[in-house]
Amino acid sequence: MIEREPKKAEELVSRTAELFRYSFHSVDKKFVTMEEELNFAKNYPDIHKIRFGNRLSYSIETEVTEGMVPPFLIQTLLENAVKYSHGEKISIDLKIKKSGNNRTIEVQNPSKGVIKFMKGTVFIF
Repeated sequence: MIEREPKKAEELVSRTAELFRYSFHSVDKKFVTMEEELNFAKNYPDIHKIRFGNRLSYSIETEVTEGMVPPFLIQTLLENAVKYSHGEKISIDLKIKKSGNNRTIEVQNPSKGVIKFMKGTVFIF
């Protein structure tokens, strides 16, 4: 990749470095801010976008960025959505909704006419 597509290789190294920095920064923390987690989690599909190109599309919609969540919570959901996607195209939709003190995190990845859906409620501190 370095010789064939140096710009993509540089972007991939930069994004991967950001993942490592966040990992080292968060390793001993029980919670991080929702904003930190979202910024980190966006790197994961961006890295795979470099890998898959136009075959991968994703959207992130959030009603809330305040509160604390366990580190790697959102990234893990996105990772599973990419890993278990089937078909030529991969589409990932992440939605974070607010209901009182609760946050609902939804990750959808429709593929081959089947909607795979993960949903969970997170209690924000």
